[in-house]
Amino acid sequence: MRYRTLLFVLVAVSFGHGQAAPSRPPITGISHVSFYSSNPEAAKKFYGGLLGLAVEPPGSNDYQVGIQSVELEPLPAGHGHDLVAHLACENIWLIMASRFPPSPMLRAAGRYGSP
Repeated sequence: MRYRTLLFVLVAVSFGHGQAAPSRPPITGISHVSFYSSNPEAAKKFYGGLLGLAVEPPGSNDYQVGIQSVELEPLPAGHGHDLVAHLACENIWLIMASRFPPSPMLRAAGRYGSP
């Protein structure tokens, strides 16, 4: 019985030990935050008028705060009290991809968008 228990423990440890967590690039900042609004006109007056944020592109609900932005979305019916639609973080890979176009080799390999 001891032998079986020891064997089980060794097998369990060997399976768990060999798996490493996937490496992910560190988060370097916030790209944008999106809020739900039950009153889009009042929200536009607040962000564009009171705070003086620029709308980019014109006619959208995206307000620029330096290199970051605040987006407004209509509040879905019956959504509740949580008004944060989503928050998008940046990491070094997103920054590099925005500054340097991908190589044709990566596109051809299907690793970066479509060729």
